[in-house]
Amino acid sequence: MPSKTRLNFPLGLGLLIVAFSLVLAFAGPSYAPHNPLEEIHVMEVDGKWISAPFPPFTYPEYPLGTDGVGRDVLSQVLWALRPTLILTGYVALLRLFIGTVIGLLAGWNKNWFGDLLNNLISA
Repeated sequence: MPSKTRLNFPLGLGLLIVAFSLVLAFAGPSYAPHNPLEEIHVMEVDGKWISAPFPPFTYPEYPLGTDGVGRDVLSQVLWALRPTLILTGYVALLRLFIGTVIGLLAGWNKNWFGDLLNNLISA
């Protein structure tokens, strides 16, 4: 009798988050509402002049607000996601390479050096 296989919920949620992050990283900058480096020091709202920083969820032009010099936080996040994901990918590959080299050295060396690496790995 065939068994039912279900997708592991944490795995599915993690895959969904990673897929959403990848789509947002490569398509997000084209949807950024403002230039992330553009500074808005003052803005007129209902006849009053207000200065930066603008709080989040207050003005529809800046959904996540602005920083201290008036740069749009949403645009900064959308533009920063791609280089951040690329950097984390490089770091993950570097860690994989270092772990593989240490594991191979620990497995092939049957002397004191291999014992030292095995003890460090299992600690």
